[in-house]
Amino acid sequence: MKIETTSRPPLDDLESAIIDIFIRAAKVLGYPKSIGEIYGLLYISDKPLCMEDIICRLGISLGAASQGLRALKSLRAVKSNHMIGKRREFFTAELELEYILRRFFKKEFSGYLNNWKFQQEEIRLISEQNGTHDSHYHLKARLEKLEQLHTKSHSLIKEVCEHFDTTT
Repeated sequence: MKIETTSRPPLDDLESAIIDIFIRAAKVLGYPKSIGEIYGLLYISDKPLCMEDIICRLGISLGAASQGLRALKSLRAVKSNHMIGKRREFFTAELELEYILRRFFKKEFSGYLNNWKFQQEEIRLISEQNGTHDSHYHLKARLEKLEQLHTKSHSLIKEVCEHFDTTT
């Protein structure tokens, strides 16, 4: 399959340096490098890009581009645009990074903390129903530490989300 693209030069040093910021951020957040590359490319682009442009400019596979765009769309970090007279789908980056981070924190961390709270409640129920065996005595103190960590983590994520709500 021949991939037609708009003629774009290879990435220069400035573009590569900016994209590298997003590659590192993606890795810190647990996402593949390609997600950072794709978002970074769309972020620096002054025009919407189609998937073929993204593949050619970054030198990534069709699968990596497709999966990366899907993930970025689910985070609402990219917008899909349809241009009149063009059959392809074009993409632009959400430029307000605060929105992306706030959604990420709410989606990823809040979900994790809610699940963690549910697990703690189940563990407490098991402990109450079965009693504490002598061999599990040390676990009571460790579970209390986990509950304290959960409370602090929940407060921190709430504070971070509220901070982004007031800065946007």
